[in-house]
Amino acid sequence: GVLDVAGGTGLLSLALALQGVRSTVVDPRRSAGILPGRARKLARKEGAAPRLSACRAWFGGRPSGADDGFAGSEDALPACDDSHELVQNCSALVALHPDE
Repeated sequence: GVLDVAGGTGLLSLALALQGVRSTVVDPRRSAGILPGRARKLARKEGAAPRLSACRAWFGGRPSGADDGFAGSEDALPACDDSHELVQNCSALVALHPDE
């Protein structure tokens, strides 16, 4: 499947799942992979929900100077690095940030 790095609530993963692609959101926020209401309903209606998952973790480890302004930033979280099974078994990584 695909790893959606810093994928937030998982809207990109939903788009992939709707096309039949398994996708996992990797994000340190407490809302990682929790689709907004309408998107969640769409995932269920279209049968895409089983292709979606989330891993609340820092990708590659917590970067120095990380943005600490989000809920849950103080939580102790694992790193999703090259030794993590998600990374070893994925077919692609995506990290899309429209604001950059």
